[in-house]
Amino acid sequence: MCGNGVRCLAKFISELENFQGKQRFTFQTGAGLIVPEVQEDGRAKVDMGEPILKSLDVPTRLSPNKDQAVVESELVVDGVTWNVTCVSMGNPHCVTFRTKEGQWVNREILKLPNYDFIIKC
Repeated sequence: MCGNGVRCLAKFISELENFQGKQRFTFQTGAGLIVPEVQEDGRAKVDMGEPILKSLDVPTRLSPNKDQAVVESELVVDGVTWNVTCVSMGNPHCVTFRTKEGQWVNREILKLPNYDFIIKC
């Protein structure tokens, strides 16, 4: 299940119907009922439930390093060593906030274009 997709759908419905204030929706999905909420400030949030961390269930090829999970493990991408955590909410994710050297993730490190004002949910 895609949490970002659910948040975007909730925001889309809220804007389409011109709802004002805080709104809750209930969506029937293949993963069961999901209840996103559009906040007073217009941002959407959703509780996706308990994450799967066991490396075999994520799945990931990285070796587990903490209780059968991959947590803050080193992964080298294009010569940069990242501390990553592997997690699944029904589909695999590789989450990172900083490099091994402690440098926080930003667009300059990733060399990504700036989409901040184009894609926003």
